[in-house]
Amino acid sequence: MAEAERLAQAALPEGLAERIHASGGPTWNRLPVEAVQHLAGAAGPGSPLGELLAALGADTGRRVRERLVTGLAAGKHPNAIARALRDEAGLALSRAETIARTEVLRAYRAASLASYRANPGVVRAFRRVAGKDTRACILCLALDGQEQPTGELLATHPRCRCAVVAVTRAWEELGFPSEVQKLADGAEASRPGQTQERGEAWFRRQGSETQRAMLGPGGFALYQQGARLRDFVAVQDSPDWGPTLRRKRLGEVAAGLRAGDVVGFAQGSGSGGRPGHLISRAEVPAWLADSAVKHTTVHVTSRAAAESLRREGVRIPRDDEDEAAFGHGFYTSNRADYQYGDTVVGVAVRVRRPLMIEDAVLDAHLVDDLRTAHPGLSTDQAIRAAGYDGVVVKYFGGEFWVIVFDEAQVRILEEPGDR
Repeated sequence: MAEAERLAQAALPEGLAERIHASGGPTWNRLPVEAVQHLAGAAGPGSPLGELLAALGADTGRRVRERLVTGLAAGKHPNAIARALRDEAGLALSRAETIARTEVLRAYRAASLASYRANPGVVRAFRRVAGKDTRACILCLALDGQEQPTGELLATHPRCRCAVVAVTRAWEELGFPSEVQKLADGAEASRPGQTQERGEAWFRRQGSETQRAMLGPGGFALYQQGARLRDFVAVQDSPDWGPTLRRKRLGEVAAGLRAGDVVGFAQGSGSGGRPGHLISRAEVPAWLADSAVKHTTVHVTSRAAAESLRREGVRIPRDDEDEAAFGHGFYTSNRADYQYGDTVVGVAVRVRRPLMIEDAVLDAHLVDDLRTAHPGLSTDQAIRAAGYDGVVVKYFGGEFWVIVFDEAQVRILEEPGDR
């Protein structure tokens, strides 16, 4: 704690720690050292936030940085910090609120995650917790309850109000007898109404007027047609701010909804004179009869790559050094994610002996175990050496991915004009 305190004080603007103490602010044993340290560093010269503040002008930027750090150190609400930024730095209130809410809450989350990472023997993951009210962001509601490894970053957006909470290991993992776990489970079961409701479930309980107001008329219409809140979410990797949430355009949501309903836009069922890699929708049930995955999925890619798939079929690169998470393979999902491209290709993937990863977080070690058991092999080679012909990975909210390693396992759903 002493070292963290020293670093946090060093990160503060010159003389600021003394002024906090002189003004009756919190003493260091009560100061959120990690959060202050993160915010002070994040607002420093050369950082993304530092550059943003520098664009306000040297004096204004200095005032904003100082008020952010002192406000956090004093435990002030972001709204109070925003008013100080307006009054003392001359910022418009709306911009002051955006900066204060975004950066103060980002600092608290960063401090929490640092604590979780420092205690891997107790904390196995973290969970996103979104506020559930009519002010809540649709994107955050969609991801509420999602668990991630502590080594990952939380995808956020400006003014994000989400918090992160620790997901601890089971009592048995911590060295306690199994009876302790049973007692803990019984205590949880005896407290009705204590189970945390997920954001998607909360939204379903709201009246249609509330849903329309939160989604907008166009989004509400798509929701009524079967879109889920998760279908409105896109995650983009920003080199400055890390994973960033973006709400998809209505056209993107509609396209994904159509892909989920029809998946491939196939017309007709004839096969005469057609390339062998194409398949009609009517032929899919027979093709997937002995497959572990009985439904079509989608592959999102560029328009040029999609045209190549329909024209030539799948070609899996074997010499690409930039290996994906499950090795060199063909990756498909039951949900279209437009971070991989702007074109959806419907596919039927036959996977008979897949490695089943029931929880993408808890079971991530299964692939590492196979790599360890087959040293010298690439990831896909190790999976195949263990007797699997693909991987099925399940994620929160019903999303799943299917990865196969042989081009012959994939059929592209036929479109008009493919013959």
